[in-house]
Amino acid sequence: MLQAGCRHRKVNRLLLVIVTEQAVDQTSAKGVPAPDTVYDVNQNKVILPFVDPDPELYPGLGSGWGALSEYAVVCDPAAWPKGEAPGCAYAQTVLSDDLDPVDAVMIVTFREVLSNIRYFGIKPGDSVVVFGCGPVGSTFIKFLNLCGITEVTAVDIIDEKLENVKANGAAHIINSKNSDVTAEVRKLYPDGVDYVLDAIGAPFVVNAAMPLIKDRGTVLCYGVPEKEEITIDFSKADYNWRVIYQQMPRKEEEGAAHEQVLEWIRSGKLVIKDFISDYFKFEDSVDAYEKLLDRKITKKGVIVF
Repeated sequence: MLQAGCRHRKVNRLLLVIVTEQAVDQTSAKGVPAPDTVYDVNQNKVILPFVDPDPELYPGLGSGWGALSEYAVVCDPAAWPKGEAPGCAYAQTVLSDDLDPVDAVMIVTFREVLSNIRYFGIKPGDSVVVFGCGPVGSTFIKFLNLCGITEVTAVDIIDEKLENVKANGAAHIINSKNSDVTAEVRKLYPDGVDYVLDAIGAPFVVNAAMPLIKDRGTVLCYGVPEKEEITIDFSKADYNWRVIYQQMPRKEEEGAAHEQVLEWIRSGKLVIKDFISDYFKFEDSVDAYEKLLDRKITKKGVIVF
């Protein structure tokens, strides 16, 4: 997985500055910059800038959440009447000065994962099998552990990734290339597990999960599969089960996860660099994407401007 991080230019997926016409140095009671606050172009950086695809406001413009964009727009919820701010505004957060703006691209993934754990309703005492130990899967495992969920089993085909997540809190690891996942999980949990989490975005996981979940267990699918269709063979499942797809967290929920993520980072419980394996210069972007497609980036890759 690749993301863009910036030290110098102030416009890309991570960084954007806004300068309003009026210089008003105000802050709301909740610490949110008030309408018409000037953002100093040399100081303020904003996570997750968009260009609003609204054809009336910005005809011909649009961006994938700011990734590699030349221009982007930040909306301050405090500048809007209550309930009228666009959804993206609640996830667009000013980056604090104590964080490296390049490594901080991971905060987007961190917030999405935490908001999804909350949405899925996973709680301490639950048992979870996580398929996939890439950047997203390893973040889920780390955050489940930080949330007090310790019965976590990781499944992947690469031993290096499995060892990494074991250090991040996975109680059990299974290499699905060498082991029968169903047999191994049922040894650990004879009645099945509460949740199976697909952190790959691969439809096969739903079917692989059917013999793993207990009665009224749940398969959780995070991400977007290649095809928007799936055939489920539930012949090996118990009578009652659910499949929940969460392709994109709501931005208000993502924004609400920001402070908890910062607290973990500042306390040392969460180390950003643990989730980044590669940095690339912008001029090496093509090489970066080739390595991504060749599966040579083991964690997160960051393209630095």
